[in-house]
Amino acid sequence: MHKQDIPMLLSGILLVSHWLIGFFIPTQNTSILLAIGASIALVPIARKAYGALRFKMASIELLVTIAVTGALLLGEFSEAAIVSFLFLFGAFLESRTIRKTRSAIEALLKLAPQTAIRIRDGIQEEVSIEDLIEGDIVVIKAGNRIPVDGEITHGSATVDQAQITGEPLGVDKTIGESVYASTILVDGYLEVKTQRIGETTVFGNIVKRLEEAQDKKAQTERTIEKFAAWYTPSVVVLSIITFLISRDINLALTLLVIACPGAMVISIPVAIVTGIGTLAKFGILVKGGESIEKMASVRILAFDKTGTLTQGKPQVTQIIEQEADTRQILEFASIAEQGSSHALGKAILTKATHEKILVSDKADSLDVMAGLGIIAHGSFGRIAVGNHRMAMLNPQEFPSDQLEAYHQLTQIHPTCVYVSHNGTLLGYLIIEDTLRPDSKDALLALHKQPIQQIHVITGDSMQSAKRILDGLSIDTIHAEILPQEKAEIIVNLKKHGKVAMIGDGINDTLALSESDAGIALSSDASEIAMKTADVVILGEDVRKVESALRIARFTNKILKQNIFISIGTVFFLIFGVLIGKIHMDVGMLVHEASVLAVILNALRIMRVK
Repeated sequence: MHKQDIPMLLSGILLVSHWLIGFFIPTQNTSILLAIGASIALVPIARKAYGALRFKMASIELLVTIAVTGALLLGEFSEAAIVSFLFLFGAFLESRTIRKTRSAIEALLKLAPQTAIRIRDGIQEEVSIEDLIEGDIVVIKAGNRIPVDGEITHGSATVDQAQITGEPLGVDKTIGESVYASTILVDGYLEVKTQRIGETTVFGNIVKRLEEAQDKKAQTERTIEKFAAWYTPSVVVLSIITFLISRDINLALTLLVIACPGAMVISIPVAIVTGIGTLAKFGILVKGGESIEKMASVRILAFDKTGTLTQGKPQVTQIIEQEADTRQILEFASIAEQGSSHALGKAILTKATHEKILVSDKADSLDVMAGLGIIAHGSFGRIAVGNHRMAMLNPQEFPSDQLEAYHQLTQIHPTCVYVSHNGTLLGYLIIEDTLRPDSKDALLALHKQPIQQIHVITGDSMQSAKRILDGLSIDTIHAEILPQEKAEIIVNLKKHGKVAMIGDGINDTLALSESDAGIALSSDASEIAMKTADVVILGEDVRKVESALRIARFTNKILKQNIFISIGTVFFLIFGVLIGKIHMDVGMLVHEASVLAVILNALRIMRVK
């Protein structure tokens, strides 16, 4: 609870106290509680109205201030208290959303390294990132984050680039290849020539553009404020004219109170809160009404592949036999990978466990070759498990024709490791990400919605992406894409309609922000993605994307109906007051009826399945 929310809390407590006392002690007069509650709530509203007037703006706060003041002067304390409290409650929902989204940037900035180990004249020294210049050589050891964008000048390693590329497998890097700031060196050793630092890195660019996107979202005007731009001065002028003609101050004040859109004030929050609650029952969390309206207008979907449509975890999907059968290949590979913390090693051990293969032998020594593979020695002899680059270094095991065959295999299956025993090639293990079991049904259900196009964006090669996504209802696949390119794709898609981006990682945050509606899956999703997105889907069921869009569309429909009911009621009451057919008591009754109508209408959202 922030300081600016205290008036809302106090007025709410007084309002509830009035109702409770009236229920248990009907004879007790508690009008003073309503008057105090309305006065407390009126202070921040009047302050905002005054601030807007200084810039020659007639805001809805001005109308509420005049109406609540008028209601207090006429002794309509209940109307004054309810209208003022509900107005503050709507503002509270909006400010709470903005505070949460801005915390995402702070968490993202904490991931960036603040120092680096620089080599200069053969001496290593720890320096601040700001002290680095282009061309400096920095050292990165296993377990550390890479501090700069640059080119490897010495060493080889496996780098976890998930927060940049979004792909679950570590990438083998060696001399001449590029690395990105804030990615993690899993194993090995690198010396990197600095090319970009700070905001100019790929990671820095994500943060910078994310800040811009958040600022843009925070400036979105509420529908009620647009309505007030012409409605507020019109009602005030109408009341003045009414007084000048009738010379009846009570009639003028009655018109002001009657014209205050009480149902309008509650019509939007009640529909939003009901929609949020209904979505929450399905395990779908949204930031507020703006997020619901965004989802309701979506016509184009863009999915990040990894961790969204796929499991996001490497698995051994195929074993290609050469000089041994499947069980032998897995058994020898498991001996070498026993106790491995590498993602590929874990995938191999998991597959062996699934196949109920018990590893009886244990290596006496292990030679871990960063970015290449592993060689185990023991009573069993020599076992090698490695990638194509490691095979190229062992011509005695891989003659040219066999090496070429291996190369062709990697074109189809990028993550393909070989297993050899005492120089004999036993076979290959294909390790890939796999589809979620519900992905196919989810996309089929989405096509039944008014969705025009479904796109998939991935850092994988096109060939690999097509193989994994085969059979899904997808219009376009965008392959070999980096985070900033994801955002550019979203921007281009927005030219053809409202776009929702569905992702789960840090690498998706920029695209989530650029989209009209960002949707994050929270199973293993980064906290940044969850806070940046407009919508967070709990669990791994991608079918909830369809549920989120369907409920959002119905909620938006109810929202528009409520606005129509509330505005229609106000104009009806104004007309009735002006022709002398409606007085304060009848007007208050109609007001309460309209409030009840918008509440009952909003409750229809809860029936959506």
